[in-house]
Amino acid sequence: MTSAAVIIDRSLKALGATSVLNPAAPELTNDSFEYLVELLNRWAAQNTNFGALIPDVLGDDLEEPLFVTQALIYTLASEISPMARKTPSKHLLHLVSKTYKAMIVRVNPRPKVQFPNTLPLGAGNKTGPFGRTFYPEPETVDNETGLPITT
Repeated sequence: MTSAAVIIDRSLKALGATSVLNPAAPELTNDSFEYLVELLNRWAAQNTNFGALIPDVLGDDLEEPLFVTQALIYTLASEISPMARKTPSKHLLHLVSKTYKAMIVRVNPRPKVQFPNTLPLGAGNKTGPFGRTFYPEPETVDNETGLPITT
């Protein structure tokens, strides 16, 4: 639950475009805010229901969960890198991928895969280059002379 200004500031710090001694230009902050709104709209269009509000002004609170905050920070940092004239590091790009995937998994979980109770007869048989062969199950069990075995 952070404001848009805090997310933008953390994104610029992750990118290396701002520091205490060299603060970011106000134009860069305003353009980053536009990128943030665009990013949130794009995620909302992808049916990613993560519960964040789209801000109207820089001080608005997004009310997003913690796992969404990290994804927002790193994804925004990679998207504003050309505007800030900074090259994102490999570590930052790795964090973008990692946090975005983690967010998608938590927001849109995959359905549980259900397998049948039994596998087909012969599921483990391999017959050369033709792959697996499934043999039909015999209706009766015969002895060596061809007579059915009964119990």
